[in-house]
Amino acid sequence: MRVTPMEHDAQPLTMRETMANWASFMKQTLQAGLMDAIGLPGSDPHAYMVRWSISSLSSVGVDLSIRGIEHVDPKAPQIFMANHQSNFDIFVLTAAIPVRFFWVYKHTLEQVPVMGSYLRRRGHIAINRGDRAKAIGSLGDAGKLIRQGKNITVFPEGTRSGTRELLPFKKGVFHLAFEAGVPIVPITINHCWKLMQKGSIRLHRTMVEVDFHPPISLEGLDPVEDFEVLRERVRETIDAGIV
Repeated sequence: MRVTPMEHDAQPLTMRETMANWASFMKQTLQAGLMDAIGLPGSDPHAYMVRWSISSLSSVGVDLSIRGIEHVDPKAPQIFMANHQSNFDIFVLTAAIPVRFFWVYKHTLEQVPVMGSYLRRRGHIAINRGDRAKAIGSLGDAGKLIRQGKNITVFPEGTRSGTRELLPFKKGVFHLAFEAGVPIVPITINHCWKLMQKGSIRLHRTMVEVDFHPPISLEGLDPVEDFEVLRERVRETIDAGIV
């Protein structure tokens, strides 16, 4: 992972470069899947996922710039909430967040080769919004992890936008936040949507920026009266960082 000077214009790669980058990405992914499946004694699955994410981003032409990392508490549980521009946001946040965490992710990701099996095996939480009972149960499981002192990462939009624009925020993750009572760390991801245009496999060399914002405390907030206040505050904080 490299922290490089700000260069916001995504540079399109030739098709030859694109195919070479995709080949490198697939190689990294297959190696990661094999190592995770083997599960060598003493191995650290999260550390391996971080290495996989860094190598994957490099292989598809992403340079990463990270700011505000001082807002992350290394010793207390938090909920990280980020905007969702691209499928590669998962790699971006895994590489950027400096503490161990569990994903709360859309259940359709389980269909993605290697990534899906990794998420299932390692105890991350799938949300099926098409089944209300299962969705509530999954949020309950996420709440248990937080009470055990674990960090949680979620995309409150629920799905990727494919653009710089924010989609509406789902309510479930904020019910989870009030239940857990831990600080929310808003995160803004910029330019990841430029990596690959919808309907095309061509890659663009892209500077992706990750901005960690100051944590938002839930202390003194009422889960009924202040629910929309919290949701709007998180949204405004993330949106204010989008360029």
